[in-house]
Amino acid sequence: MGLNINATKLLLKLKEDGVDFGQVLTLGRQRLNVPKIQLQHLLKDFGYAISARELKARNKGYCEPFLELLGATKVDSMDVSDYEKATVMHDLNDPIADGIKGTYKTLIDSGTLEHVFNFPQAIKNCMELIRVGGNYIGMTPCNNFFGHGFYQFSPELYYRVFSKENGFVVKKMYFFIDDKKASFYEVKDPAEVRERVILNNAYPAFLFVFAEKVSEQPIFKSTPQQSDYEHIIWKKQKMSKQIGKFIPKPLRKLPRPLKRIVDGFSLLKNQVGTGDPRFFKKIF
Repeated sequence: MGLNINATKLLLKLKEDGVDFGQVLTLGRQRLNVPKIQLQHLLKDFGYAISARELKARNKGYCEPFLELLGATKVDSMDVSDYEKATVMHDLNDPIADGIKGTYKTLIDSGTLEHVFNFPQAIKNCMELIRVGGNYIGMTPCNNFFGHGFYQFSPELYYRVFSKENGFVVKKMYFFIDDKKASFYEVKDPAEVRERVILNNAYPAFLFVFAEKVSEQPIFKSTPQQSDYEHIIWKKQKMSKQIGKFIPKPLRKLPRPLKRIVDGFSLLKNQVGTGDPRFFKKIF
């Protein structure tokens, strides 16, 4: 487990935007998995003069020194075992103890929750560990990670989980592919655009979720529902229209084999593949 180049870049961007990390908990003890040369360029781009070699050498390549560079006052890590010497032992499939609820200003998931079978309990634990005014930061697989873990996650899931009813607000959500030259696309909330926010693409891809805890609420008092099922007025909308909106009309009636070739070219050409550009806006 670890912070790859894109996760590292996004954390640097949050710091640049004024995010206060405070006391941090990472799910699993995370390594700083960025080659020294690339890390040095990143640090320079964001105004840090520290040597990448020195940063990676501290704590045997784990991420604590990097997070402290971003202003973390303390960094804990939670794992089911102590094989990487995490500081908090807990199985996220099980509820957390009342005594540690609200302990952390920032919780970071960079590749753990997709491996936890009881996801509803695991994400509830994460939300309860964060104090009001604190933040959840997640970099999680959303497409083309078949077999990597138990799950891949959708924008719909995280927008419904981190809702005001549960005491949270999503501040940023980005889509990006697993590539050092990836672009970052802002992802719209399906409840806002009143359509399913879907895509097919040709590359392993992640969601970046940044949510703030704005109040203390009983989490999942009401079970989250997919927005188009919750709002009956949407039910007449057809998914075929969503995919077809940005395909020229003459191409929609192509013979199936030829259409597959056209769609395949779109998948390879675009990082967001068939994603509707109204719902995936390139940010940087």
